[in-house]
Amino acid sequence: MKTSINARRAALALAALAALLTPTIAMADDQVAPREAGPDAPQDSPAKDSPDKQEAPQDSPAKDDPDKQEAGAAKGGPEAPNALHTPPAALEAGEAMILKVVVDRDWKLDKLWVDLRGRGGAEWTRLPLLRTEGAVFAVRVPQAMLQPPGVEYCIASVDLEGTTRAHFASQQAPHAVQINGDTEETRLAERLSMHGGRRSSFKAFGEATLYGRRLELVEGGARERTDAFSDTFWTSDLEYTYRTLGALYDIRFGLGLMRGQRSTLQNGDVVIGGGGDEAAPEPGLNYGWSEANLALNRNFSLGGRLILGASEEGFAAGVGGVLRIGDIAGTHLAVGGQLLQDAGNVGFMTFAWDTVPRAPMALTIEITERPDADANPLGTRMLLDLGFEVVEGLTLTARIGYAARNEAVEGGPVFGVGATYER
Repeated sequence: MKTSINARRAALALAALAALLTPTIAMADDQVAPREAGPDAPQDSPAKDSPDKQEAPQDSPAKDDPDKQEAGAAKGGPEAPNALHTPPAALEAGEAMILKVVVDRDWKLDKLWVDLRGRGGAEWTRLPLLRTEGAVFAVRVPQAMLQPPGVEYCIASVDLEGTTRAHFASQQAPHAVQINGDTEETRLAERLSMHGGRRSSFKAFGEATLYGRRLELVEGGARERTDAFSDTFWTSDLEYTYRTLGALYDIRFGLGLMRGQRSTLQNGDVVIGGGGDEAAPEPGLNYGWSEANLALNRNFSLGGRLILGASEEGFAAGVGGVLRIGDIAGTHLAVGGQLLQDAGNVGFMTFAWDTVPRAPMALTIEITERPDADANPLGTRMLLDLGFEVVEGLTLTARIGYAARNEAVEGGPVFGVGATYER
């Protein structure tokens, strides 16, 4: 009996010892020789005898469903390449933009890139992100792409297995970077749009000025009135303008005719002035000119003009200049003048505005000796130009005004017409 009891106790002891040693031996085997997964075996499959692992299985894609495998890989995971990126929020015009990305498990990447476009644009430009050091990838965005109001971009990659991942933003929801200020490209685009996208301009203009009567000093110290509208002149001009729209805003060329007649007194005598000659021909000039205008900034520009001409009395030369405050192609104030041999000098101030759509207007006050610097006292002309764009690119202009000489008894009218075609 005692022998039987002792045998049973020995068997129970051996069974308990085996139960205690079994899990320890299994853990040691796992650490020393882990099971190699086959090509078709899922990673980290749960053990059958572990209730904890069975209650919390990994959310891995199904082995037999390639669509689920692709979708799961594209979302990224503990074994997928991950990219860390700190985006800029705003830049100043002309400032460099370098995008940097730090990639975890970068050895699994095949390509890494940034898709970029102008803010609100339609077409994307793809720029490769290249390794600079270690796991850091970077790209410098071309300055031509960094135009106000800003740019939009996103970052993506494809791994060695052909899986594409979006790491930062997306083409459907890109990250926007605001660019403040102006660049040369935006200024050029703005100026070109103000001219309707047209760089060339052809202009024809003619006008006539009829001065009223004035008092003229004659021999003996008496003053006599001149005949009404005997002091007149007219001009006609053809002009071509090409707009470069840079610092050199435009260049202009023109040809013109000026013809006038001398004042006569009521007794029929001709007023020839102190330096004149009774045999001198009526005043007139054929001339050509060239002009260049510089836009120093958006609200300040200046121009210079060279004038060469000929009359029946000989060669004549002159120069001119203008200073503008405001938009050269829109509302501005211009002050300038011309010095011209024989025909006389001119000084003017013009206020031009284009606040009414398709109807540019200008108001000018001018002081001049024309058409004859020797025979005529200074005259003042007040001019109003009214334009209207009848069809796209073609503007017709009408000029009305009033003119009077110093010591005038009465003034006279000014009228003119012109046409401008732009393309």
